[in-house]
Amino acid sequence: MSQKASYQCIFLLGLVSLLADATYDGLKSITGQYLGILGASGAVVGAVAGLGECSGHLFRISYKASTRKKTSSFFTLLGYSINALVAPLLALSSTWPVAAVLFVFQRFGKAVRRPPRDALLSHLAEKTGPGFGFGTHEALNRIGAVLGPAIVTLILLTQDSYALAFVLLSIPAIASLPALMLTRKHLPKRNLLTPKPRPKPPLSRPYWRIVAALSLIAGGTIHFSILSYHVQKTALFDPRFVPLLFSLAMATEGLAAIGIGHLYDRFRAKALIPALTLSLLSPPLIFLGSPLILVIGSMLWSVTMAILESLSRALITDFAPPCQRGKAFGMFHCCFALCWLIGSVLTGWLYDRSIPLMIGVAILIQASAIPVLWSTNKSH
Repeated sequence: MSQKASYQCIFLLGLVSLLADATYDGLKSITGQYLGILGASGAVVGAVAGLGECSGHLFRISYKASTRKKTSSFFTLLGYSINALVAPLLALSSTWPVAAVLFVFQRFGKAVRRPPRDALLSHLAEKTGPGFGFGTHEALNRIGAVLGPAIVTLILLTQDSYALAFVLLSIPAIASLPALMLTRKHLPKRNLLTPKPRPKPPLSRPYWRIVAALSLIAGGTIHFSILSYHVQKTALFDPRFVPLLFSLAMATEGLAAIGIGHLYDRFRAKALIPALTLSLLSPPLIFLGSPLILVIGSMLWSVTMAILESLSRALITDFAPPCQRGKAFGMFHCCFALCWLIGSVLTGWLYDRSIPLMIGVAILIQASAIPVLWSTNKSH
């Protein structure tokens, strides 16, 4: 496959993700505050956020299917279809348990579609450089992640209706389905996800170190749902502006993904250490500062998300052999999601009891990933 064709396919996959993430991140931007309005506690919000990231991976279906063409296509289509279904159903929800189930179900859809998509992207990015390939795809993702919350903000400010926002958010999710069909026509006939038969080497120790480091970063990441719940509970500013804050964070993440991606292609794992160190400042700025300081903290939080959403895929691409990519991505997502579940439940529980303690625990967990990254970089 030519480099030009690889660029084209990465762009088309990014376009599909742009549409789907307009819905996904539009809903994600108001998960915490909507659950708070319906009467949920901080612990419930944390559990919903963690379960949403973890649910699909617990069944360990994606990595087994992601190297087989037919099942890979099925799970990818299933994941995008779930995204299109959840938004209009949320418009009918009136209690927090129903809304919580729907939020988790939506994120289950993303968990199902992501490993086979990432395995395909990893092969396409071999022609472009993994940092640039995944960074470009993530930047297109972030355009959708900016548009979705912006739509929500506009609806809440003009109509003050969460139900209408949910209905309108279903439109880009539905549009992503024909866009996905168009993208499949441009992919090469040969199945990139099924390399020629060869002995499969075991996943290496550096790979498992990378998985451990990224899982620690995920475990210490305070989910945006907790942030939106915090604003709703404290009335630090008008909660209707929270989706706009999320939109700004996603725009920052898109720029950070490209920048860190270029640095990664040059310096490999070393590039993540200063970025992660900078992002450790985000929890105290978000939860202990004024509205302006909170905005700055949320932009630093987006650096963490750039590492988790974009650079993590470049790392797995580099540290896993091509014939094991599907399994490598699946195992990574399972470990990653379990740690995010544990971390989200813990931070939600701590939020109800002591915000300073929650901040300290989150920083400690994330900081423990730095020596793991450093040792991996020296051995690779």
